[in-house]
Amino acid sequence: MSHEHGVILLIAIDDSHSLLLDVSSVGDDTRWDLQQAGTLMCRDWRWLRLGDNLGASCFVADGPAVEALDLGDLHGTKLEEHLLADDGWPGDDAILSLSRVDAIELAKQTA
Repeated sequence: MSHEHGVILLIAIDDSHSLLLDVSSVGDDTRWDLQQAGTLMCRDWRWLRLGDNLGASCFVADGPAVEALDLGDLHGTKLEEHLLADDGWPGDDAILSLSRVDAIELAKQTA
C-alpha cells in the first residue's frame, strides 16, 4: 500500500500475524530504489539492520519475482486507523497481530 512517504508491505507470517515493512521514499532506504525499479518483490530478501529505527541497509532482493497484491493508498482506510490505534505507527519490521485476510479487509474499508 502506498502512503505519503513510500509504501508498506504486509507479509503473512502465519494465520494470525503479519510483518510490516515500511519502505521509505525519503532518506536512505535502499529498498525504495528496488521498489521503483520493479525489482523489490522477489522470493528471497537479505538485509542488515543497524540499530533501532535506522532503516534497512545492505538490502538485497533476489530470486524469482513474486506477485504482490496492490491494495492502493493506505491513507483514509480502516487499516491505517488500525495501525495507528495503540501507540502510533508500529514502525518498520513490526510484527502485527493481524492476519492477511483481516489486513485486506481493513484496507478495502474507508475510515
